[in-house]
Amino acid sequence: MTDSLPIRTITLENGLLLNFYNRTNRYFGDFHRVLIVVEGSVDAELFLTDEMKQRVENLPGSILYRRQLERMGVTSDRLEETGFELIESFFAASKSYLERPDIFEKLLKKRLLEKGRRKVSSLKGKL
Repeated sequence: MTDSLPIRTITLENGLLLNFYNRTNRYFGDFHRVLIVVEGSVDAELFLTDEMKQRVENLPGSILYRRQLERMGVTSDRLEETGFELIESFFAASKSYLERPDIFEKLLKKRLLEKGRRKVSSLKGKL
């Protein structure tokens, strides 16, 4: 998801770096789906314990958090404003949770649990 530059970057007090990527597309006439992808990463050397650093080494990339913010049926004249509203709404609702002191451990555990749930296909390896 990080194949382009973020439209906004926010670093929280605990060191969690949030990047916001615009993936908006037009789907019919003048109607668009505004899609903002939020990815959270951390510099493991600065913020993680030694045990957590070892566990992170097994993960692809440093992304610990990913969310999609979406609104359908947006007209061209409201695209920029709607994207801004989605980001501000997300930040207002999630900031206190994402700035918790134990957030890295929680996100890492969740990510490792998701990695363990992936099914193995006989044709293509991990799905």
